[in-house]
Amino acid sequence: MSLTLKIATGVFLGAIAAFVAVSLPGWIGSYITQKHEFEKIQKDGEARQVIRGLTPDIAIQRCGNPQKDVIDKGIDTRYLYYASQSVVLMFLRREDGPWVLESMVHGALHNTGGNYFPDGTPVQGDGSQGKLKAFDKAAPCLELK
Repeated sequence: MSLTLKIATGVFLGAIAAFVAVSLPGWIGSYITQKHEFEKIQKDGEARQVIRGLTPDIAIQRCGNPQKDVIDKGIDTRYLYYASQSVVLMFLRREDGPWVLESMVHGALHNTGGNYFPDGTPVQGDGSQGKLKAFDKAAPCLELK
């Protein structure tokens, strides 16, 4: 092998090594960021499933009988009011489907003219995981972990 060919090969391999050395931290950082984003999305999906899986029957099983259990057939809504925790759980049902937890309110359930409505502050959180934590804090008996 001639000297010129050896020098050209060395320069070429050195350029590749320099490119890899400069790019490698970015690649690693991008991989880590994508991995964290994927894990967050996965945990959010799991939290969303836990919230969607909560039915009135499960809530009653875990927290006991509510002080008020009201079904408004006109709008397919069911309210469970737990005075001991000052929490109202609101479930909705669409066309003979299962009851789905729509919201949770810190407060009370009021009746005005035969119509019930939860009165208080909505329990909220940032994303599904935040909502799950907020719900669990507001009504620990639900065990939504």
